[in-house]
Amino acid sequence: MRGPITEASASDGFGPGADGGIRPFNGRHLGLLVLLTLVAVGLRLFRLGDWSFWVDEAHTFRDVTASDEEFWRSNVSNYPLGYLLLRWLLDAGILRMTGEGWLRLPFAFFGALAIPALAVFARSVVGRRAALLAAGMLAISPWHLYWSQNARGYALTMFLALLAAFTAHRAARHRSVLLALVAIAGVGVAGAAHPSGVLMAAALAAFFAGEVVSDPALRRRATRLPALIAVGLGVAGAAVWVGPTVLHAAREKPDFSAIHLAQTFGWFLGPPFVVAALGGSLAMMLRAPRREASFLIAWLLVPLLALAVVGSTSFKVTAQYGLVVLPAVYLLASRLIVELADEIRERSTRARLLRWSLPFVLMSSLASEAFLYFAKRHGERPLWREAAQYVVAQAKGPIEIWSTNEPSIRFYLDRLSFWGESRAEIHIDGIAPWLFRDAGGGGAWFEQAREEAEEAGRELYFVLTEPELEEWDRDGAFDRALRRGAHQIARYPCWVGPKDMTVVVYRVPARD
Repeated sequence: MRGPITEASASDGFGPGADGGIRPFNGRHLGLLVLLTLVAVGLRLFRLGDWSFWVDEAHTFRDVTASDEEFWRSNVSNYPLGYLLLRWLLDAGILRMTGEGWLRLPFAFFGALAIPALAVFARSVVGRRAALLAAGMLAISPWHLYWSQNARGYALTMFLALLAAFTAHRAARHRSVLLALVAIAGVGVAGAAHPSGVLMAAALAAFFAGEVVSDPALRRRATRLPALIAVGLGVAGAAVWVGPTVLHAAREKPDFSAIHLAQTFGWFLGPPFVVAALGGSLAMMLRAPRREASFLIAWLLVPLLALAVVGSTSFKVTAQYGLVVLPAVYLLASRLIVELADEIRERSTRARLLRWSLPFVLMSSLASEAFLYFAKRHGERPLWREAAQYVVAQAKGPIEIWSTNEPSIRFYLDRLSFWGESRAEIHIDGIAPWLFRDAGGGGAWFEQAREEAEEAGRELYFVLTEPELEEWDRDGAFDRALRRGAHQIARYPCWVGPKDMTVVVYRVPARD
C-alpha cells in the first residue's frame, strides 16, 4: 500500500508542484549544480591523454582513420555515430591530432554533460535534492569516469539514452504522442552510438506498457490497428538493425555466462550501491506516485534482465553494456537517502550524523575508487605504451613482437601500418588461439615462432597479459614453453580489484 509522502518530501518530492509545474532549482541548488559540473569536467579532463590505449581504443583509431569504403564494410558501421563524430572532428581540424587525449575528448565532453542533464531532468522524478545528489554521484563515479575518458561510444550512448528516458517520462506525464515519438527516436540515436543503447527501448516499452494498462483511455488507443502496425514495424526494424551486431558478437564472444555479467556489475556498481538501489526501488514503490516508481524501476531492471538473457544464451556480456542503467541506480539510491533523512525529524547533532551517514558512506566509496583510478590504477588500463616503448629501447636490431593486444602495440610502435605503410624493422602480430591449434599445440607454435624470427633475423619478444593468455592457452603448453625458452625482462603491474591487467614482456634469446 502506498504511504503518504512526508512533509519534507512534499515540499521537494516527486512530480510537479501544486501549480502543475516542475519545481525550479533555487539559487543554492544552481550554485551546487555548477560546482558539480565543474568537478565533473575537471575529473574527465584530468590526465586524459596519460593512459595507454586498450585494445578497443586502438580499434577506434583504426576505424576512424580507415577509408570510407573500409569503414562502411566493417561491423562498426552498424553503430557509426561515435566514429563519424570523430572522423568529422578530425577532418574539420577541430581535433588537432590522433593521440589518446584528443580521441577521448569528445566522449569526455558528453560524459561531463550528463551530470547537469541528470540533475535538471530528474528533479521532476525524484525531487531536487535527490536529483542533485544523484548528479554528484555520477560526477565522481569511477565507472562513468572511465568511460568518459575512453575513445569508445559508451559515455555518448548513456547520455543519449538518458535524454530519451526523460523524454519518455515527460511524454507519459503530458500524454504527448509527439514526445513519445521523440523518445523512441532518441533510443534509435543512442543505439546508433552503441547497440547497448537499444536496451533503453526495452525499459521504455515496459514503462509505456504500464501506462497503457493503468489508463483505460490509453488502452483503447493503444489497441487500434495503426498503433499495432507502428509497434510491429518498430520491432521488425530494430531486429533488422541490431541482428547483425548480435550475430557478430555471438561469433566473437561465444563464452556466454550470466555469472560473468553478475560479477562485473557487482564490481563496477559496488555492493553498497546495489543494496541502496534496491532499497530505493522499495521506497519508490511504497511512497512515490506510480508513474515515477515504474519509470525508474523499469529503467533499472528491464535492461539488466535483457542482458542476463542474452548473456546466458548468446554471447559473453560484460557490465559495460549496461552502463545505460547507471543513472537509474544513482537516482534510486539518492531517493532512498532523502526518504531516510526526512524520517529523522530531530534537530540534534546525533540526528544530523544519522542523516549524513548513508550519503557519506556511498560518496566516500566513490571518491576513494576515483582516487585509486588516478593514483594507482593508471586509468584502469594496462600499460601497453610503456611496455612497447621498453621493447624498442632494448632492441639492437629488427624486432618481432607477438602480443595479446596487437592493435595497441601497433598503435604505439607502427602507427603507419594502419594505412598499409609498415616499418620494415618492426613486425607485430597478435597471439590467437587458432595459432596454437594449427601448429599442433601452444608449445609447438612457440618453437615455430622462434624459428621464423631467427630465419628473418629479428629479435623475438612477447608482450602479454597473463589472464588473456590463459583463456586461449587452456592446457598451459604455450606458457610452459615461454617460461622455458624466454626471459621475462619487464613487468608493469596494474590491478583493478580482482582483475590482473599486468603487462609482462618476454625476450627470447638467440640460440647458440
